[in-house]
Amino acid sequence: MSNRIKCYALGENVPVEGIVPAELVELMYRADSKKRQRILRSVYECGVFQTLREKLRCKEVWVVGADRWRNPDDDLPKDFEDRRAGNYAKLRKPLDPQVFVDQLRSEMDTELSALNDALGGKGLAWLKIAERRNTGAIQLTSLDAAPEPRNLRRLKSAIRDRWGVVPLMDTLTETCLRTGCLNVFTPAGTQNHLDAQVLFERLLLLIYAYGTGTGIRAVAAGDHPHTEDDLRYVRRRYLTVEACREVARIIANATFAVRQTTLWGEGTTAVASDSTHFSAFDQNIFTEWHSRYRRAKRGVLIYWTVEVGGSMAVHSQLISCSASEVHAMVEGAMRHSTDMEIEQNFVDSHGASFVGFGITRLLGFDLIARFKQINKMKLYVPGRGEDFSYPLLGPALTRPIRWDIIAQNYDLMMKYATAIRLGTASTEAVADALEDQEALTVAGGPARQAEVRRGRLGGQNVGHADVEDEQGTGGGQDCVDVLQRHCPAPCEVRVRVRVGAVSRGRGGCGGRSGVGRRR
Repeated sequence: MSNRIKCYALGENVPVEGIVPAELVELMYRADSKKRQRILRSVYECGVFQTLREKLRCKEVWVVGADRWRNPDDDLPKDFEDRRAGNYAKLRKPLDPQVFVDQLRSEMDTELSALNDALGGKGLAWLKIAERRNTGAIQLTSLDAAPEPRNLRRLKSAIRDRWGVVPLMDTLTETCLRTGCLNVFTPAGTQNHLDAQVLFERLLLLIYAYGTGTGIRAVAAGDHPHTEDDLRYVRRRYLTVEACREVARIIANATFAVRQTTLWGEGTTAVASDSTHFSAFDQNIFTEWHSRYRRAKRGVLIYWTVEVGGSMAVHSQLISCSASEVHAMVEGAMRHSTDMEIEQNFVDSHGASFVGFGITRLLGFDLIARFKQINKMKLYVPGRGEDFSYPLLGPALTRPIRWDIIAQNYDLMMKYATAIRLGTASTEAVADALEDQEALTVAGGPARQAEVRRGRLGGQNVGHADVEDEQGTGGGQDCVDVLQRHCPAPCEVRVRVRVGAVSRGRGGCGGRSGVGRRR
């Protein structure tokens, strides 16, 4: 078909339902000179590729022979049935689903009863729950600014008078000498002709160049004998992602070991996670445009996992601007590799979702999130009847949790959690498969319902969203048919047959941070 033809021919069967997103349908039709509605090729093809991207993310469509976009059955551990008891023990979960459900119900009843009793006293003056027509039942008063510590300014002045302003390079050098962390950098080949002292200095300059954003060329212009070509040579042969993460792990563990409890307190088990936007050139294949960032629209995100006790970074990773931060939060807590035991993870509204609450609880740590429109959120109850009555929470309560769905899909949820723990499946693939609203696999449908209900318990802050079964539309197969007819690709694409889909109503929390556009 010639590129000059803007519209499809009249009478040609062009599937639209389930293929083109609703926001593009209005832009897709254009009337010709005879007032006949024609379908624009450019808009239609954009809709096809956008739908295919979503299908690939949730693994309803997969590519044979691929790694990230492979068959979702390959993500689950193959020997799960043979090692069931050991896998459950690693996650510290009971084998009997009814025991697991009873524990959740008891914990939920205890927490709601404690909140109800606290509202009756004077301990929660900052929280009010009352029936309101438009503003929501939950009302939080604004927090007062915390006073500045009395001796903070004196302490800063004393440190400045004694040591002055210590250059960052001196701090980095001292850290590397004390920990020996630069020894993990090994050459890509089998030979190493560089002197140890020369290699040490060049690695310091490279870390400074990348860590501060100064760049290799600017650092090479400093007062030292190393040229730009020397630094780039060491960059190509020594600097790898694995080695850099090992350096960060060594420094973090050394910091935890030398901390004085009299100054820093006992070791904490809580971390905070958030992302930072970095500008990037358009030539970088990871660069994306995003409307959320005003100063620099094009760039990438670095997602940090930081220990809250002393602001020590334990993990960092690169994600795209349009990616969900839920999987990055889980990856940081599970793959940090430091000596720290994480039990709590604080995130903002972009790092939380119903599925995220369920996954983190199964993996053994609590997700503590900030929510938008918390005033309109609802609290689910553990059951019906007078045994589960919380009169002071009445305006903020909704229907009971369906425990039967959790019990029926308990084993499948444990398979997904084990896959994340062992690394056989990426957290992004599992979270996207469970969070997709329109197309889920046969196994993913009930699993997502169970994860959502498990997440509603973990966060105990549920909006008006609901989960209902719907009949599938077969959009994945139609999308592949369109690609094979109009945009043939040199790879084999398969579609997973699905029985039903799961849709989520309004008021859900979390999700992707926005719609991105790849440059």
